[in-house]
Amino acid sequence: MSVKNLAKISMTAAMTTLVALVFAFTLSSAAPAEATVTPTFQLGTAQEFASDLAGFETMTGHKADLLLWYQSISESLDVATLGPIAAGGRTIQLAWEPWNYGAADLVNQPAYQLRDITAGNWDTDIHRWARECKAFGYPIIFRPIGEMNGDWTSWSGRVNGNVPADYIPAWRHLHDIFVQEGATNVKWDWSPNVEGDGSTVTPVNTFNTYYPGDAYVDYVGMDGYNWGTLYKTPEWTSFWQSFTDIFQYSYDAFAARTSKPIMISETATTELGGSKAQWITDAFASLPARFPRIVSLTWFNYNKETDWRVNSTATSLAAFKTAVTVNSGGTTPPPPAPAPTPVPPTDTTAPKVSFSSPLAGSIIYRKLTVIALASDNVGVKRVELYLDGKLLSTDAAAPYYFYLNTRTYSAGLHTFTAKAYDAAGNVGVSSVQVRK
Repeated sequence: MSVKNLAKISMTAAMTTLVALVFAFTLSSAAPAEATVTPTFQLGTAQEFASDLAGFETMTGHKADLLLWYQSISESLDVATLGPIAAGGRTIQLAWEPWNYGAADLVNQPAYQLRDITAGNWDTDIHRWARECKAFGYPIIFRPIGEMNGDWTSWSGRVNGNVPADYIPAWRHLHDIFVQEGATNVKWDWSPNVEGDGSTVTPVNTFNTYYPGDAYVDYVGMDGYNWGTLYKTPEWTSFWQSFTDIFQYSYDAFAARTSKPIMISETATTELGGSKAQWITDAFASLPARFPRIVSLTWFNYNKETDWRVNSTATSLAAFKTAVTVNSGGTTPPPPAPAPTPVPPTDTTAPKVSFSSPLAGSIIYRKLTVIALASDNVGVKRVELYLDGKLLSTDAAAPYYFYLNTRTYSAGLHTFTAKAYDAAGNVGVSSVQVRK
């Protein structure tokens, strides 16, 4: 939502190292008439260190069921940390962020534009991630490129050279690669920031603009916070909002447009400007009655811009424990997660590709035959030819010949790039520069 713009960049940077620990419980309250079953909720929290899990469970009296973990594209799935947690009966929720997390500017990163994902520039990393998630074996709720309707990340729809129309193709490209890799243990969570200044107009527009489609989404998420009176700046003055104030408009817009289960992917409240204890009590009381489609809620339990933690005061912690207990009907731990399914060794060797014609430095004119040479230890699936980063053609069988008419090319230097793919999704790349 727009009120997060001032603080969100710094929050998102810190949250890459954070985790969210989520507990399953079933509401005992009756659902509204339109609900056919009593929903099962998941309650979550963000911790600075995974090692804080045991203390949090003791403090709240609930065993964690789902762990939310933040990682960037250049990393590998942190199996050493996540494996034991999943083996202990928790599903992993993975917030996947395609950016250079170590850069001073987390927004303006031209190499990480949405169009770069769709064009295949990051396919090597995406295929690797898909294979790592598949090999992990345990269930994963995958939450890539979230809060796209904000302006604080490199994949946001209106910054870093992106336009909103770039988002859906990028999401679908990611999804298709995971399907190609057979990562059937991965479910997809689409999670924008909440919106709505008194109506559903803005969140309806967000849904229509950014929603990839039911075939590409398993869960619809929402992120929203009560900033209270924390901020008073020329750009923004925050004010106290109830849980219902924050989520009602996005919830109503999304629930009317998809039958997918809805998640509160991130939420919390400050102590500043009102009663945090009452906010917590009211939030959980509102779930079965006002928000019957919500299946999970993740609490951002971190002391950062403000003390978001449920134990910021003894009164707030007591309210949290009571709200969870009243709405859960007990603290029965979830059943153990299934053991990972063994997967055969994967091919990790990329194809070799080069240009036979034209040669580097050649002058091109009129009709041109581009010849790419490609080989692989298993077999080449296809070769793609790009001109200055734009896909021109694809050839699925050797010899890899491309017949071009260069009359319309502008005068000056141009770069041909060949990408060779094998069946495992490994990519070999070669480029040659010519002059028109």
